Amino acid sequence: MRFKSNELEERYGIPVLVYEPDRYHAKAVSEEIRDGEQRRFQTRTTQVIGTAAEHAAAERKILREADPASQISVASAEQPDWENDVPLYHYKTTEKAENMQSRKAPINVVFDWCNSNIVQSDMRSGEYGGKWKQPAPVGKNDRYINVDGDVQSNDAHVMNSVGACPWTQFHMRLYDLSLENAHAVGQAHKDPCTHNIGTPIAEWKFALSRGNVVDWWSDPEAPVKTEVVDVGNNGPNWDTHDGKIGYIYAES
Repeated sequence: MRFKSNELEERYGIPVLVYEPDRYHAKAVSEEIRDGEQRRFQTRTTQVIGTAAEHAAAERKILREADPASQISVASAEQPDWENDVPLYHYKTTEKAENMQSRKAPINVVFDWCNSNIVQSDMRSGEYGGKWKQPAPVGKNDRYINVDGDVQSNDAHVMNSVGACPWTQFHMRLYDLSLENAHAVGQAHKDPCTHNIGTPIAEWKFALSRGNVVDWWSDPEAPVKTEVVDVGNNGPNWDTHDGKIGYIYAES
C-alpha cells in the first residue's frame, strides 16, 4: 500500500509513505478469492500519519484533555498513571506498532488487579458469570501494543460466540502491562461472521463489547469494582466507540 501527498514531503521530506501488506488467514478470505476467480477485494480505512514521537505525544494530549482520573471514584493512589502507563490503541503488525501508525482498534478495558491469564481463565470457566466460549475453531491473529517504545503482542484471548453463526463472537485480546495499577489491558470487539472479509463493512461494536465485559465483571461474587472512564481515544474509523475504557479494579 502506498500513500502519496505533497504535504508529506513538506513535513517529513518524503512524498510517499509505504505500508507493509496486510495478511489474512485463508479461511477469512472469500471462496472466490481462494479459488482464483476473484483477485481483489476492497476495505475502508483511515490512516493517522506522523512519527512515533508525534503519535506518543498525541496519546498523552488525548489523555490530558480527557482527564480520566477526575472521573473515577477511587483514591488517586489506586489509579493507574493514565497519561504515561496505559496505551490507547493496538496495531495489526509489529512495524505499525513501532511507528504507532494505522491504529487498528482502541484499547477499551483496563484490569488493575490481575494479569491476562487470570482474566482468561476466569471468563472461560464462568468463575463469576456465564462461560465465555468459542465452539468453532477460528484463527487468533496477534495484535500489538506500544508501551514506551517497547512493542509486545497479545498474551491471551477470550471469545464468546453469539448468534446463529459460530464465528459471530465477542472477542477480547489481552496484553499484560505488569504495572502497579494497570496489570493488563484489553481490546474488546464483536466479530461479524465473515470478519469483514469479502463483504460490506460491519461495525465492530466496541462500546457494546466493552459493556459486555464490564457487565460480566460486575457480578456480585466478583472481587472487583468497575467504572467506565472517558479517555477520549475516539477515531474516524470507529463509529461504535465512544472514547471510554472499562476500568476493573480490586475491591478494597
